[in-house]
This record gives sequence, structure tokens and C-alpha cells, in this order.
Amino acid sequence: MEVPTATTRPPSAFALATASTVASRDGLKARRQGDGTVRQLLPDLIPGVLIDRMEIPVGGRIPGVPHMPGTREYFTCERGRGVVVVAGEPWTVEPGDVLVFRGDQRHSYRNAARETAVGYSVVLLARS
Repeated sequence: MEVPTATTRPPSAFALATASTVASRDGLKARRQGDGTVRQLLPDLIPGVLIDRMEIPVGGRIPGVPHMPGTREYFTCERGRGVVVVAGEPWTVEPGDVLVFRGDQRHSYRNAARETAVGYSVVLLARS
């Protein structure tokens, strides 16, 4: 019996035709933002929620985009050390830390480590 993998299923297979699916890294939307790469973490859209993996090279920076008023944003560092600047105030985030902030403010992410930094952003958009 052949075990299906992310590379043996077409992207349309993610419509949950079966109980489980594997989303290939290549099938998830990724974009360059500032000096880094921001990749969609989930293959499905969840209304009002954005979840991204952020990879920032040494000395790199990713500018954030302020969201609508009332939005909450969470950033957790997996590897390296990040400095998240929120409304002009810097916050250092080490692996395992979670920074919670108002996502409607100006913000940016910077790698302050000597290795590539990896973190995850979860944005809970305010309901309009």
C-alpha cells in the first residue's frame, strides 16, 4: 500500500475529501517581506485568523502591517532572538517566549541573533 505524501496529492486534495491530508511546503503561500520570508502556516483559511511562519536572516527586518483597531497579535520565537518593535517600544523575544500586543499599532520584527531567526505570528483580527 502506497502512503500518500504531500508531493503525491494535488493541491485540490486539501478540500478534506479524506479524514487527513498533508499540505506540502510548496503548496503554502509564501512571500518576501522586508528582508525575510513569511509563509502561511495552514492550508485552510480560518475567518478572522492569520497564522504565519516568519524567517529572518541575520541582521534582517520584516516590517509589520498595522491591522484594524481591536486586533490582537501574538508572536512566538522558535529559533534565534527577535526584537519586535511595537509603537516605538522594542521587546526582545527568546525561543519559547510569546509577545502579545495590539496589532493595530505600527510594528516590525528584527533578527538580533547570529543565526537565522524563526518565529510564528498569530493575528486575531477584530470583527468589524
